[in-house]
Amino acid sequence: MCFEEDWEIEDWDTESDPDDTPPPTDPPADKAAAGLQAGLQAERKKRQELEKRLQEWQAEKDAAEEARRAESGQFKELYEALKAERATDLAELKALKGEKKARVEAMTAQNTERLEALPEEWRELIPDGLTPSAMSRQLDKIEKRLVASEDRPAGGVRSTPPKRREDHIPAQYKDQCDREAKRYGLPPKRYWAVRLKPRLIKQGKLKG
Repeated sequence: MCFEEDWEIEDWDTESDPDDTPPPTDPPADKAAAGLQAGLQAERKKRQELEKRLQEWQAEKDAAEEARRAESGQFKELYEALKAERATDLAELKALKGEKKARVEAMTAQNTERLEALPEEWRELIPDGLTPSAMSRQLDKIEKRLVASEDRPAGGVRSTPPKRREDHIPAQYKDQCDREAKRYGLPPKRYWAVRLKPRLIKQGKLKG
């Protein structure tokens, strides 16, 4: 019969072909091992990246520390240099103060000596409270006026030139006489005769 033939053919076509069977899947154990391996690789990569970052951070830290030490050393050198310079300046300042004190003391002693050598009425022209330098300038003015008054005749007019006294200047007073005579604009021998010699006699340092 025709139906039987068709059925037989149809029934043959529905049988499974061994070659069409899909391959067996991996067992679960293999999948777990692969997952573990991937996880280990990821952890290893992460650890390597972390170690690299730590090394970079440590290198930056070491560089910063080295720079800080170098800067600290420079500051220390600068501090020591400034400290030495300040010590030098203080020593120079102390020396200058000492020299100034010595000059003031010497000037004060000289002013006292010059003041005592003035006649009583001339001393009153020196005001009180002057500094040593101001007093020295005031004494200069007064001594110039005193020398001029001693060289001027009564009435203000001299008919004949005065006889110049050419006294010998002792060696121990020559430098002083030259120095003071130059300050007052007088010849040394003239200054000795009319000013320095009388002052020394009055002070008892020289016999008349």
